[in-house]
Amino acid sequence: MKPIKLVVSAFGPYKDKIDIDFERLGNDGIFLITGDTGSGKTTIFDAICFALYGNASGSKRETVSFRSDFASDDVKTFVKFNFSHKGILYEIERVPRYTRKKIRGEGVTTVGGDASIIYDSNVITGDKNVTEKCTEILGINVNQFKQIVMIAQGEFMDLLFAKPKDRADILRHIFDTSVYRDISEVLKSRYREKKREYEDCKLSINTYLATIELEDKISDSDNIDDVMTLLEKENKKDKKLEKELEEKKKKIEIDIKMLTDKISDGKLIQENLNNLNNNKEILNKLMLEKEDYDNRELVLNKSKEIWDKVISKRNDLEETEKKYNLKKDELYNDLKLYKDTEKKFKEISKSYKDLDSFRDKALKIKEAIKEFENKIIVFEEYELMKEKLDYKNLCLNLINLNKKMELMDEFGKYHKLKKQIAKEKKELQKEKDKYISDNKTYLDDYNLFLSSQAGILAKTLKNGEPCPLCGSIEHPKKAVYTDKNIKKEDLDAEKNRLDKYKLYLDDRLNAINNLDKEYSLILQKLDKISEEELIKDIEKLNKCNYQNVDVGSIVLDELVKEITELELRIKEKEKILKNSSLDIIKKKIELDSKKLADINNKINDILKKYNIINQEKIKYETSIELLKKEVFNLENDVKNKTDLYEKSYHELGYKEENDYKKIVLGKEEMISYEEEIRKYQDNVIDVKSKITTLEGVMKGKKGINVDNLIEKKNNLNKQDEYVNLSLKEVDNRLSNNLRIYNKIKSVCETLLKLEHDVSIYKDLSDTANGNIVGKNKLEFEQYVQASYFDRVIENANQRFSYMTDDRYMLMRKNESLKISDKLGLELEVMDFYTGKKRDIKSLSGGESFKAALSLSLGMSDTIQMYSGGIVVEAMFIDEGFGSLDIESLEAAMNAIVSLSKDNRMIGIISHVTELKSRIDKKIVIEKSNMGSKVSVVV
Repeated sequence: MKPIKLVVSAFGPYKDKIDIDFERLGNDGIFLITGDTGSGKTTIFDAICFALYGNASGSKRETVSFRSDFASDDVKTFVKFNFSHKGILYEIERVPRYTRKKIRGEGVTTVGGDASIIYDSNVITGDKNVTEKCTEILGINVNQFKQIVMIAQGEFMDLLFAKPKDRADILRHIFDTSVYRDISEVLKSRYREKKREYEDCKLSINTYLATIELEDKISDSDNIDDVMTLLEKENKKDKKLEKELEEKKKKIEIDIKMLTDKISDGKLIQENLNNLNNNKEILNKLMLEKEDYDNRELVLNKSKEIWDKVISKRNDLEETEKKYNLKKDELYNDLKLYKDTEKKFKEISKSYKDLDSFRDKALKIKEAIKEFENKIIVFEEYELMKEKLDYKNLCLNLINLNKKMELMDEFGKYHKLKKQIAKEKKELQKEKDKYISDNKTYLDDYNLFLSSQAGILAKTLKNGEPCPLCGSIEHPKKAVYTDKNIKKEDLDAEKNRLDKYKLYLDDRLNAINNLDKEYSLILQKLDKISEEELIKDIEKLNKCNYQNVDVGSIVLDELVKEITELELRIKEKEKILKNSSLDIIKKKIELDSKKLADINNKINDILKKYNIINQEKIKYETSIELLKKEVFNLENDVKNKTDLYEKSYHELGYKEENDYKKIVLGKEEMISYEEEIRKYQDNVIDVKSKITTLEGVMKGKKGINVDNLIEKKNNLNKQDEYVNLSLKEVDNRLSNNLRIYNKIKSVCETLLKLEHDVSIYKDLSDTANGNIVGKNKLEFEQYVQASYFDRVIENANQRFSYMTDDRYMLMRKNESLKISDKLGLELEVMDFYTGKKRDIKSLSGGESFKAALSLSLGMSDTIQMYSGGIVVEAMFIDEGFGSLDIESLEAAMNAIVSLSKDNRMIGIISHVTELKSRIDKKIVIEKSNMGSKVSVVV
């Protein structure tokens, strides 16, 4: 995992959003995260760890505290982290769960935690899902990440000074060795379980022995084999007795069955005889009622004939008369309603003639409204042009303001150049004065040098001997020797310096001349312009509101032309709208619209009423014609059906209508008669059938004395009950003893197997839990942890030896003072200066830090080794370097530099001055009472 960019918002000490671009720090090497205490250095690590796993980098920080106390309520707290891993780019955004004040109203609201990760066009959301995906991508969980990638402040010292028990907890946490502890616990539990089963099994045998049913009681001294033999004999004896009782029971049951059949036959004969006599008596009673039912049947048949031939025609006649009367009433009502409708139609026809005058009025009002609406359009165009003119004037003002501001800039340059030229000339004059002074000193020294050389030569001149320079043999005025020591080399150096100084002065003079030229050009631009008037114009223009005004693409000449055209068009509109008021026009439109609506409502009301009444008139006219035809037809139907009805009862022999009504039955009476006759006839047939059947069954049979048979059967039942009791007693005893026999036999076999299992599980439990007699206590989990710890120490010593100039080496204790003591995770240090082993706590503060750092880096190497070849392209170390001296710091830094090879980044949190000066690439955090800020320095 290599970080690319980190964005945090309202997170920890950071009030607003901050961006950290890790790409500016390069692909490898060391970078420093520095700042005051409490500024938020470690919070950067927290943010990365939180983005990936939803947890802080240190164990003492909680996610609920991530919300910045400096942040405003409307600022969202989140972390966005971009990183690359094995050539794939990932982007994570995660929001912690936090509470903030409600933006509206009182109280607080809770923001729920959430997360998302984007990579290769894939999107995964949800806190748990993103954490699982990050674990899958990096190949390590959050605990391994903290040990491999982020070595948190103060926490890497825990492993160095931890007690063996605490160190076991740390290694269990990192290497997930709890499974081996669980194995030990499972083996211990299995041993206890098997031992308990063994004891329970022994106890169950005694329980079974106590429930055996024998004539002779079993004593505690009896051997289990003797008991089993005795039990076998007793079971054989009971089986024989059981067989004898079952045979006796079968014989009794056969005799009982024979008697039961005879009793059943006797009872059936007696029952059939009684039924035959009863049915004969019933038949005699039914024959006495036959004449009455025959008369009823005659009346029923005559009523059916009348209903079929007469009453059906009477009903048809009554139905037709009813329809005829209804139609007459309907015709009468429609004639009455038609007269009312005709009266209303005449009234509405008068109003209908006035519609044309109403339509003319409406047309005139519409034309007036249209004229007023056109004026409103002119008003709107006028207002729009004025707004446009105002905007154009603003643009012109802004352009003028920009030009005047440019002139103010020129005045600024003018004043600045004026001061600069005066200053430069003054400084140049000082430089010239110094040059003149230095040059005079040089010339004086040069003359002295020449005089000195002449004095030296003069010392050698003698009268009569030629001068080496002029050849004169007389030396009337020799040069005077001076003892001031001036060297030719110093004079040459001074001459060279003065020449360069002269060139420097010439360059400065040229620069001043250039400034003078620039000054003259500015004076030409500002000719006849008053600075005071310019300031007043700018102040006036600045009062305008230039919000949303853009003059980027405006050409000044075109703008002036557009303003002139707009002013002319506005004057034309003002002529059209002269003496007009928008409010008055709108009121007139409102009044005319109301009048128009009233007229239209009247027109619509007249049309609506006219159409409704006209439709009603037409409807009644049509209805009356139809009803007259229907009444005429129905009147003829009544006459015809009356003739048919009278003819129908005459044909049956009845002169008057009342003659047949006297004898005819009603519908319900007919149904009742018919039902009673049918029941009577069915009863006669049923009784006769029963008598015939019973006479056939009883033919040739006599009665049987059933009471004697019942007495014999009762005696046999008593014998059967006694045999059943005896058989049940034997069965229960035999079943119980057989069950106990099989149980004891099975339990004895189980006891042998459990005895073997107890022995095996005890050996396994003692070995896994370090309880082997005569040996040190080394549990299975500690053995595995010791193996991991050895590899950690081996990797740690590669750096610890280097940091301590091969003086120290970390070692794991393999011996203990007592056999009862646990061993495997105690740590000591070998001091090669003394050749003796020392307690780890005897190291100094700086040595302890180097040991802890080495141990932590060794832990990181080991975890990577056992984590399936994970790729670690970045590592972060949090503080601790303040306890090191210069040499130790150098050794520690060299060890860390070696980690940064192979395209790996190493980030260090520290405020140690030597690290600040040594490490160029930095993330600098500035603390303030308004929250912290971050900058990247490379």
